Amino acid sequence: MAAKVPTLADWEGSRLKMVGLDALPTYKRVVAWFPGPVEDTERYLVHLRRLNQGLDTRHWRVYECMGVYTLC
Repeated sequence: MAAKVPTLADWEGSRLKMVGLDALPTYKRVVAWFPGPVEDTERYLVHLRRLNQGLDTRHWRVYECMGVYTLC
């Protein structure tokens, strides 16, 4: 792919550039279980933020709710 990028035709306003894998963001998957009935997911995220003030949770998202939440 690195050899192909320089030959690609760009278009007006494009900003393509080749970067290494280390420049891409990485994500970790976490499975969390909260006791009690399933409630509003934003409420759980607010609770996690309040309990872990040194942890950057701004980009955390709930991807599925099946009795457990998968947070990324």
